[in-house]
Amino acid sequence: MSFSVARRARSLAVTVLLTAAAAVGLATPAHAVDLYAGDSIRVAYSDGARYGCTLNTVAYRGGQAYGVTAGHCLAPVGGAVPVAVYAADNRTQISGDLHDSGFEMRGDNTLGSPLRDVAWFPLGGGAHNGGAVRGGAVDIPLLGAVHPLTDAVRQINPTRRVAGYHPVTAVRPGQIVCKDGARTSRTCGPVLKVNPETGELAVLILALHGDSGGPVYTVNPDGSANIIGVVSGTAFGVLLAVDGLLPLPAGLR
Repeated sequence: MSFSVARRARSLAVTVLLTAAAAVGLATPAHAVDLYAGDSIRVAYSDGARYGCTLNTVAYRGGQAYGVTAGHCLAPVGGAVPVAVYAADNRTQISGDLHDSGFEMRGDNTLGSPLRDVAWFPLGGGAHNGGAVRGGAVDIPLLGAVHPLTDAVRQINPTRRVAGYHPVTAVRPGQIVCKDGARTSRTCGPVLKVNPETGELAVLILALHGDSGGPVYTVNPDGSANIIGVVSGTAFGVLLAVDGLLPLPAGLR
C-alpha cells in the first residue's frame, strides 16, 4: 500500500487505444462537460504517458473551480511532470494549464504514520461541476471508462447530490461508508478504524488501482452524500486507506 507501489501501478489504468488516438491529433480542447465526484480522469505527463485516477470533488477559490484528486495522481513520475488533465474519454481536456495546480504527499498509506495525499488542478471554463456522485465507472485496460458497462452501473447506482464535506470524526468504526471510483464503480463497506489525530480511515471495501482520488462518503437520510475522504491506497483489493479531505488544500472551499 506504499505510494511508490500505487504510482507504479497507475500505468495499469492507462487507456492505450485512446492515448494513441490523442497522440495523432484527435485530442479536443476543453468544451462543455459535466464532472461528477467519482468520475474517471486522465493525467497527461511530459513524457507522453497518461495515467488514470478518479476525481474526488470540485472545489473553489476566488471564483475559480478546481478538481481535487489524490496527491500521488499529480506527483512527478521519474523525471516526468503532469502537463494536462483529460476527462474520461481521454480526449476532452479539462485542465490545460497546471501552473496553479499542486499536490501534498506526506507519510504513507499503511495507516502507520500521518497521511496527506491530496492534489488540486484548475478546471477549464468548459468543465462544469455536476455537484453529485453518480456511480463512478468501470475502467477496463485497453477499453477505458466510456462504454456500456459504465452506463449500466450508473443506471443501477443512484445519483447522490453532494451535500458537503465532513471530517473523519463524523464516522465511527462499524459505520458503512461508500466510495465511487473510476475502476470499480460504487462499493460500500464498514469503517475499521478512525484516526482523528492523523485524519485517516481504514475501510473494508473493494477498490483497485485507478480508484485513487475517489470520494469516500456517508449517505444522508435524504439520499445526499457527505464526502469524508480521498481514496489513497488499497491492500488485497479490500482494505482501503482513506485520507481525510478536510481541511481542503490550497485554501479551497
